[in-house]
Amino acid sequence: MTKQRNSTIDIARGIAIIVMIMGHVEIGILEHDSWFSIWYHAWHMPIFFIVSGYFFDRKEYGGSLVNDNGTGCGFFANENGYDCRANGGSKYPGDYISKKARQLLVPFLFWGMFNAFYELISSGDWLMFRATIIHSFFEKPTDGVPGAGALWFLPAMFWLNVIYFVITKCFESKWMSWLAGFVIGFIGMVAESKGIYLPFGIDGGLTGLPFIVAGDMFRCWENKVQASSDTVENQSGKSRPARISLMHLPWFIFAPAFVVFNYLFIANGLVNFRAGQYQNYPLTFINAVAGAILLLNVARVIDSVGAGVGVTGRGSVGATDRDGNGVIGSVEARTNDSHSASGTVHGYAKVAGFLATLGHQSLIYLCLNQRVIALVKPVFMPYWGPSIVGCYRCFILTTVIVILVCYVAHHILVGSRVLKCSVGK
Repeated sequence: MTKQRNSTIDIARGIAIIVMIMGHVEIGILEHDSWFSIWYHAWHMPIFFIVSGYFFDRKEYGGSLVNDNGTGCGFFANENGYDCRANGGSKYPGDYISKKARQLLVPFLFWGMFNAFYELISSGDWLMFRATIIHSFFEKPTDGVPGAGALWFLPAMFWLNVIYFVITKCFESKWMSWLAGFVIGFIGMVAESKGIYLPFGIDGGLTGLPFIVAGDMFRCWENKVQASSDTVENQSGKSRPARISLMHLPWFIFAPAFVVFNYLFIANGLVNFRAGQYQNYPLTFINAVAGAILLLNVARVIDSVGAGVGVTGRGSVGATDRDGNGVIGSVEARTNDSHSASGTVHGYAKVAGFLATLGHQSLIYLCLNQRVIALVKPVFMPYWGPSIVGCYRCFILTTVIVILVCYVAHHILVGSRVLKCSVGK
């Protein structure tokens, strides 16, 4: 059976990507931009770290980097006659690193060089180009490269996954690997906030560790929720899960949590993971995790309504693999089912499918959005002037055009044998 993607996760990614683009476009009104920036920075990038942890599989690539004889286990091949894949996994450990390099580092280098050469051609300043390449690729990723600021996330995500992968291979116990991830991650956050940086985005990977751990723990909890088909009988004679799914929070928990945490997002002040600005460390972590859980619940409702199964359906969370694929609640299944649904549900299905598509293609929006914004927004600004209405018109239209351009670009690049590497394919 062909695996299908988990549409709830993709819808959450799609919403986060739209919010990221809106933040990069900016409204153009200082007070409005300030509040919006504080609000969305609290959760919009950490959710991708958390989702990465949610799909992290510690067993697929072998159980340990050391075999039973105490000798090293080959990263990409058998070593000393010992097959690393037999150590609890189906692939060599090095396959994981090469996979992440293809998905994250290759697009980073492609779009980083694209933007650097774009600036060189525009300005003709070779000395600045050379200094920018050295600084942004080997010190602080894409720092100082116009149109490429968001690319810092790709090497950070690469190192995050590699570091956590190594941690899980060093500790057989999940709890010990989680503890190590939290400790190293919070040390990294403090160090980065004090101006201590590591080259090529390694510091970004360290600071993401608490969030990938949270995602891993989140998935373990959800697995236990699914496994507890040993259900508890309630008074009406119907069965209910023995545990509450964090992706299916009851409304009387979700509603107050939504209000409280949106207040805390603002109260904590501006958090910026790229700049190493974290305010209150524990609150930053709690806000990010709560924001991810709230967003996933919103995405689950959108997915369920779009599928025409009601908000109590559990399909979207159903069976999933570790690449974000699922055999239940998929975009394809919803699209097919929607033909027999009412017009309203069909409309919801289109919205849900659109958001899921954005989430699935999120890498191209991350890589290209700022360059498109830099080209599009100056065209509209003079026509509408500095009024509030004019600023919002420019803001909305630019956001829509950026999404459409990135959507078209994704399909062009994926269809190219040479250029599909730019989107991690």
